[in-house]
Amino acid sequence: MADKYRPGVVLGGILGPVGKFPIVLAENIMFADGTPLKDYIDQHGGGTPTPSLGVLTVTATAIENGQTITVAPDLADGELRRYRITDANTAPTIAYDQALVKADGWLDWPENNQVSGAEGQIITVAHVTTQGAYARAVGTATLPAPLTTDAKRLVIDKTTATGVAGTDVTLAVTASDNATDLTVTWTSSAPDVAAFTKVGAAPMHKILTLLKEGKATITAHVDGYEDDSFEFTVTAASAIVPTSIEVTPAGPLTLTAGQKQTITPKVLPEGAPQDVTVTSDHPDIVSVENVEGGDLA
Repeated sequence: MADKYRPGVVLGGILGPVGKFPIVLAENIMFADGTPLKDYIDQHGGGTPTPSLGVLTVTATAIENGQTITVAPDLADGELRRYRITDANTAPTIAYDQALVKADGWLDWPENNQVSGAEGQIITVAHVTTQGAYARAVGTATLPAPLTTDAKRLVIDKTTATGVAGTDVTLAVTASDNATDLTVTWTSSAPDVAAFTKVGAAPMHKILTLLKEGKATITAHVDGYEDDSFEFTVTAASAIVPTSIEVTPAGPLTLTAGQKQTITPKVLPEGAPQDVTVTSDHPDIVSVENVEGGDLA
């Protein structure tokens, strides 16, 4: 036996006479070289050493609205995986054989390997026994900031998606961030069918001139925003030639001063364009308040 283990030497400052030893707790005894007696016993079979906690390699990758977590190595037989997400200063300290139960905030591992945490938080991942949830291996990772979906977008008002050749339509676009003064570039995939040739519309509006029957894809673009597009259908102007106008009520009409009367003109035959303007040849006697509807006064 080496000298440091002979009876009668100083053990951690305690003098033991040959053949007689005082009763001293093992954890308080150290050899002359500073080695704790308890450590020596554990290392040399004098006791049962505590198994060490395995180490997991945990990687967190940012995804939309969260993170994807990868863990190595895989689970051993009889193990399952649990995790907790905490602030950096409250990450748990895990010991071998410690029970990691749900009551303490531990969660079952998600099947898609995805979690949702804030940037800088810590995810602690543990492999535990299926019976009792006793810790066998642990690893941590710092969560990156989730990817966001706040891309700015344009939305065209598609209430009017059809029109007749020879007419104009005013289009409007809104922005997802509620901006109202954007410089919008409007384009038509078929400028021979529908084209932006006129000015004078309000901000973020544009006048579309319908030229002939067909279809055109209309697109609104602003740098830094997602475009919006839709298909506009132009129908041919009516080929029916107007032959007469029918007025309801039929005349002649007799009105007293100050009296009003609404008349409704209809262009014949059926299907003919109904673009009618009502006028009076003696406006000092009978005036027209609504030239399109025919309100007489």
